[in-house]
Amino acid sequence: MRLSVAGYKIDEARCRKLINHIRTTDILPGLIATSGGYFLAENEAELLDYEESRLGRENAIKEVRLAIARQRRILFEDAHKPQEGSIF
Repeated sequence: MRLSVAGYKIDEARCRKLINHIRTTDILPGLIATSGGYFLAENEAELLDYEESRLGRENAIKEVRLAIARQRRILFEDAHKPQEGSIF
């Protein structure tokens, strides 16, 4: 799907990158995403709720990363160890 913004055609990935830039450089403080789209938080409670939601997502992503690292060690570290009874 391609999006048209102010006459420019951009894809969804580019749009997400632009929104990330807007957020991380404080161009629009309080920019929140919901299933219904983007809006600016009207009060601290809305922003705090969104922050907590992002933290939960961050923790879930970290859990997956740690699981992948563990699985890599399980699957491949033994491949680098010498076999028993081998002189090499």
